[in-house]
Amino acid sequence: MLSKNRKRIIASMLIVGSFFTTLLVGCGKEKEVEVKPEAKGFQWEVKKDDKKMYLIGTMHPINTDYEYFSSNINKIMEETDVLGVEVDLTQEEMLKANADGVYSGSATIEDELNDKQIENLKSICKETGIEYDKLKILKPHMIVNNLQAVLYNRAELSMDTFDGMLMEKTKNDKKKVVQLESMEFQMKLLDKVNGINSLKQLLDEHKDGKFIESGKEVIDYSKGLMEGYAKGDAKVMEDAVKLQKENPESYKPMIKDRNVEMVKKIEGYFKEDETYTIAVGALHFFGDDGIVKLMENKGYTVTRME
Repeated sequence: MLSKNRKRIIASMLIVGSFFTTLLVGCGKEKEVEVKPEAKGFQWEVKKDDKKMYLIGTMHPINTDYEYFSSNINKIMEETDVLGVEVDLTQEEMLKANADGVYSGSATIEDELNDKQIENLKSICKETGIEYDKLKILKPHMIVNNLQAVLYNRAELSMDTFDGMLMEKTKNDKKKVVQLESMEFQMKLLDKVNGINSLKQLLDEHKDGKFIESGKEVIDYSKGLMEGYAKGDAKVMEDAVKLQKENPESYKPMIKDRNVEMVKKIEGYFKEDETYTIAVGALHFFGDDGIVKLMENKGYTVTRME
């Protein structure tokens, strides 16, 4: 059974659409695949008063062995005038986010941990091949993100995102990208969920040489979620949302509250003359608090594209 802290670890990268982190672990090599299997994913058409828009459930991180631009996605992108995403970071914002995640002066994470926690962090670094001297200058949420990345790498997920692919295509097509959230908002969210308390709990639970073994459920879960996304299996997503809901201290800020705010933005976009497509993490669309249900409750007809 996944502990609350493990559920929180799963949640942050799979639900937050950008990775503000200096990664100290390798992301693995993309395999040579002649013909990539297509990831079906999740897409919806939204209609009301003779107007329409599209919704795309994305994955972050992803397995790069799949082809994400299906016929549905290509059709949607052709009809899209404006793409709405969680965040669209400039190079300057990304550099600032990484800089803000590093301690200044001689301060390190050791100033916030006890001797046993420091010992356990060194143990994890030794097991995973992370350089401790480079990790210790990172702030808690950056350290947790690096430890998450180790597990996602074992699940054959890279730090690439489908969101990023869609943004790149949109910009290459000389179309507009808007963001539903901001860098500052997501930074604060990650710091809240993956802050010092989360790191301390993870370190307190650690057994020497057992980080990968104890993370097996996270690895298997992440693989299963990616496979469910590739198959377009809504039940996998519904079950994932139920799992997150068992951890209310992260579910509310990371999913429920954000969905409400996203829908407010989406309704505003719907009134525009241009055709908008909203592409955010797939888990945001499922469950009673999901974007699909919230839109339906507001009188929109939301139809999944098969």
